[in-house]
Amino acid sequence: MDDGKRGWRALVGGNAWRSMVAALVCVVGLAVFAATVNRHYPLRDWLLWRVGLLWIYIALWLAACVGMGRFVLRKLLRERELPLAETWLQSMAVGLVAFVLCLYAAGTVGAFHPAVAIGLPALFVAFSQRDLRALLRRSRDELGAPIEQSTGMAWLRRAAAVWCVIGFAIVYVIAFSPEAISLDAAWYHLPIAHDYVRAGRIIPFYSEYNRTLPHLSSMMYTWGFLLPGVHNPFEWMMALHLEFVMLAWRTVAVAACAQWMLGDRNVRGLWASVMLFPLMFAFAHSVTAGAEHFLGFWAVPVLLATMRMLDRFDTPSCVLLGLVSGGSILTKYQAIYMITACGILVVGRWLWLMAKVVRKQPEVSARALWLAPLTVMCVGLGVASPHFVKNYLFYGDPMYPFLMGKLSSAFPNNPEAATLFSSNLGDPDNRPTAKGLARLTDAVANFFSFSFRPHYVVVKQKWPLFGSLFTLLTPAVVVLKGARRIWVGIFCCFITILVWTNTYLQDRYLNAVVAVFIATTVVMIVRLWELGRLARIALVPLVGFQVAWGLDTMTWSGDTLIKDTIEFVRSGYRGETDPSERYPWRKDFRAITAATPPDAKLLVRGTREVLGLDREVHRDVQWHQAYFYYAGLRNTAELQQYYVDKGLTHLVWQPRVGHAGTLHSTILFTALVKSSPVKPESFGPWRLLPLPPPPADAPTPMLVAITGLQRIYPAGLFHVDDLMLYSGKLDGGRGGPIAPREKLGKGESFDKFFSRAHAVVLGEGAKLSPEVQRALDQGFVKVEEIDDVRIFLRR
Repeated sequence: MDDGKRGWRALVGGNAWRSMVAALVCVVGLAVFAATVNRHYPLRDWLLWRVGLLWIYIALWLAACVGMGRFVLRKLLRERELPLAETWLQSMAVGLVAFVLCLYAAGTVGAFHPAVAIGLPALFVAFSQRDLRALLRRSRDELGAPIEQSTGMAWLRRAAAVWCVIGFAIVYVIAFSPEAISLDAAWYHLPIAHDYVRAGRIIPFYSEYNRTLPHLSSMMYTWGFLLPGVHNPFEWMMALHLEFVMLAWRTVAVAACAQWMLGDRNVRGLWASVMLFPLMFAFAHSVTAGAEHFLGFWAVPVLLATMRMLDRFDTPSCVLLGLVSGGSILTKYQAIYMITACGILVVGRWLWLMAKVVRKQPEVSARALWLAPLTVMCVGLGVASPHFVKNYLFYGDPMYPFLMGKLSSAFPNNPEAATLFSSNLGDPDNRPTAKGLARLTDAVANFFSFSFRPHYVVVKQKWPLFGSLFTLLTPAVVVLKGARRIWVGIFCCFITILVWTNTYLQDRYLNAVVAVFIATTVVMIVRLWELGRLARIALVPLVGFQVAWGLDTMTWSGDTLIKDTIEFVRSGYRGETDPSERYPWRKDFRAITAATPPDAKLLVRGTREVLGLDREVHRDVQWHQAYFYYAGLRNTAELQQYYVDKGLTHLVWQPRVGHAGTLHSTILFTALVKSSPVKPESFGPWRLLPLPPPPADAPTPMLVAITGLQRIYPAGLFHVDDLMLYSGKLDGGRGGPIAPREKLGKGESFDKFFSRAHAVVLGEGAKLSPEVQRALDQGFVKVEEIDDVRIFLRR
């Protein structure tokens, strides 16, 4: 009873009745205020509750990953304790591996369900709560301990922290609304998650190469989309929030890596140096619901695990390196950047230690040396194996589509698939052009110039947004003593640039390792600062210049997205609480989704961005997939039967935009649409048509008269299946010219073919006389125009 009284007194204070009256006034005030506001902006429509729910789920997920990872690390490393930032980072890395592997297991058995999405992180937290609490206590004690620093340095750290927080706030505002979703994310990162959720399991994607690549991020988005209360468009916002959190982990990674490079010396505030590399603010390089920042998370864990392993080549360190390396491979193939650099370090150290074993001066036993790389490879491949096993089971190729030209088991496949895939892989402007030794010399030169000569695709301006302090300060390292670990960071960055230059030069991909660039740079700044006053006087304007340059970058390419976020948040005040008004993103595709049955199978032409079509979607661009291959089809009846055999139920297209890559398939597609007895439904610029029945009078073969495309199709009469040259445009191609079945003779009029032709194609160079134009208008109707190529079908 006495305990109860003491608890009551502690609650109400010394003046019980005054405290209760004050509490009552506050409660009544809240009720009155809420009732008043509710009349203007209904409380149930506040974005705060929806966004707050996202953050609650994310906090649960972070606690689950860090807690489980900390438990595994404690069991793995036993008495060895890592520095605090590194402990947090490696705990998150190991926990994320465990979390994603559990998701793969759930998807394999068809258990993608909201109960699993909630139960999995809750189970992780319950299992690891003691380790999580211990880590939080350690963090409180270490971060709360006083440090010796001058007043000026204290203010500098505070200013850097405020600057970093403001920077991340700007990134968050830029990435807040679904408008920030990039083309790649709307093409495959998010649709993968939607398809997994709709199917309730992991499924194959036969008509999209990009969906067969490693996609740890899409697996995490699947988890986010499964969560109760997360509905469109907040599931898309959940994806953006998840990638934002992975970007924020860059601060922990930089702090951990910098501390290691400083000899495990703890210099606080180094995490804020992420703002010295402003590429994170540029659209398509920032938070876009893609995979770049998920991959970028792994660079420092891989590097630090490698360096800890090189000390001893002991089993626990090898297992840790295998875990984080496998996690990076499971995320994206660009993990090869960091794995190559660290692999070279491991090989060099291994050869050195093996030489000492041969000379009878062993630092590590021969058994440990042979066992260590095997352990790393076995664990790493074991972690990454769900992707490769899935691909082998679904496609007969563990690295599909990269080996489909070599493996007879690869499916889907066709005679031209491997050639089309390799020749159209990536943007030509970002592929290496040099050959032989020149590729190496170009890569070395690029190491010294890459930050000044950017390689963008979406961001067309050639402005150096990556951050140039790494390039500018590297020569000064030669004057530093005891800089071995800094040289390790520089070496890793050098190998990264070599691999990057010889694969695909797109600055966005450097997000995979940018944390190592940042950590190396900030450690160079710290060490140079410690040289004395003259070095400091020179450092201040250089670093200040980079800071000033980066300030403009914060809003340069994100201005429209910031405005969109502001308008989104203001929508409630404007009274736009109806979902159709408030959530305008991809409304045409969402309307098509609503207009089709749940089991519909859609063929979509005219876009790569299929986000919003929450149905089974196929695309038929010939170099993006090998499932649809139109060679040999001679008329619309054969095309219709081909679609039926593929299980298609609906066609979706945008007139005047997009095609499968050949004039052949485009003519057949437009003819099939024209022959339909049902008129297509319009959804903005898009058309939706149930797959029509086969035409009753489909000619075999379909005859096509062509003029104006002399370079590839000389003027004449062709069979439709002759028109198989591939091109990004319909008026250009690979190879050619193709001889017509009947050539237009000198002085002959083009309309000589009109009586037999079922279709007429006019290229940009077509010039018709008034008489021929009248004959065309009388007998044919224009059904499509793409890239200045006009297609007419018989009336």
